[in-house]
Amino acid sequence: MNKDQLKAMIKQYKDEQSNNFINSLPISKDIFHKLFDYLDKRLLKEDCNNNLKMTEEFLKQYNVPIEEVEDWLIKNGGGCDCGVLANVEDCLTDIIYSKFQFSSFQILK
Repeated sequence: MNKDQLKAMIKQYKDEQSNNFINSLPISKDIFHKLFDYLDKRLLKEDCNNNLKMTEEFLKQYNVPIEEVEDWLIKNGGGCDCGVLANVEDCLTDIIYSKFQFSSFQILK
């Protein structure tokens, strides 16, 4: 296997992992971004209580399957409200940004 083949395999693996992550989202990216904004504002005023109370309050407003979303958040590093921001937001943002950046690069070629 040469260097280019290895790079292609690594890229394919990363793309598959990103796609699996995006496809596993229990709510839309739009609702996630609204959740992140909501938590940003709330956590400026209040401390995290090491639970998902603020997240749950937000999710109730959107009539989404709360338990499913919370299970997904916990599995992806969001075991509390500040963890949702520190881990899930960063991961989701990184994946979306990297896909956008790659797509933009492809268009410019």
